[in-house]
Amino acid sequence: MPITDIRINVSFNGHRKRKKLIKVLGPGATDYILDLWISTAQNHPNGKLTGMDALDIALEANWDGDAMEFLHALKECKFIDTVNGEMELHDWDEHQPWVVGAPARSAKARKAALVRYGMPDESSEDATSMQQASGEDATSMQQASGEDATSVQQADSEDTTSTAPSPKPSPSPSPKETPPAGGPPIGGSNHFKERVGSHFESILESCNLIKSYPHPPKAAQKKPYNPFEHVQHCCNAGKHPGAIQEMMAGLSKRHIWDGIDTHPYAYGNYIMKTVNGNWNEKDAVAIHEEMKSWDAVDVSKLTFGILKQI
Repeated sequence: MPITDIRINVSFNGHRKRKKLIKVLGPGATDYILDLWISTAQNHPNGKLTGMDALDIALEANWDGDAMEFLHALKECKFIDTVNGEMELHDWDEHQPWVVGAPARSAKARKAALVRYGMPDESSEDATSMQQASGEDATSMQQASGEDATSVQQADSEDTTSTAPSPKPSPSPSPKETPPAGGPPIGGSNHFKERVGSHFESILESCNLIKSYPHPPKAAQKKPYNPFEHVQHCCNAGKHPGAIQEMMAGLSKRHIWDGIDTHPYAYGNYIMKTVNGNWNEKDAVAIHEEMKSWDAVDVSKLTFGILKQI
């Protein structure tokens, strides 16, 4: 899927690094760093300038001066780092997560379209291998979520009298299955992995971080919160994996966690209610954009799949 935009934090407007670059390279220096960012998003979405030298970087940035001078300025101002002998844009994965995830989204959209229209999925064997290779991580998630499991429905019912954000969060629909008290979520961590796919590692990291926190000091309800159980509940309710990841990432931020004045389960549902639709829309756009790049063979497979369903 082609990348159409990058993210720029509003703090860049008066950032010290930007001012320093202008001092070093002169007026208009911002234009060159912006061009470099855009070119990197298009050609190196992971932010790593593999195989590139000073001249390559200067050309990508449309810099007409001395290439080594330009590269030295970018390194001095911390726009480019050297990691294990390889140049990369500073904190690119943190500032441009949407760009970094573009290849994975493109593959996901292609696979979804193939499955939807009954076409053969040639990557199924690779997917199976990846799932087997990640078995140890899945086991660790099951062990991490095996203790202190609390009923989601109990936490939900106690929250009905609490002071919630405006508008008051609406709990997600009841899960299809209720996990036994004190046990791991229904389906175990393998079920998690199947449901959330590429978002698994990020969700796991957020859950483990939340488990290390004490209960929010301002929370009106003191019922223990189990993040793994909450993820399972959202999976059963059909929530988007990206929205689940965003919800857990939000809860895992310590300043947000400490400020929660309702139960974390309800506060998380408030986040989910806000972002779930956006993620579904992104998927639809991704599939549309991916299909634009299909060749005649892909179109023929699509047509064949549609005809089979008629």
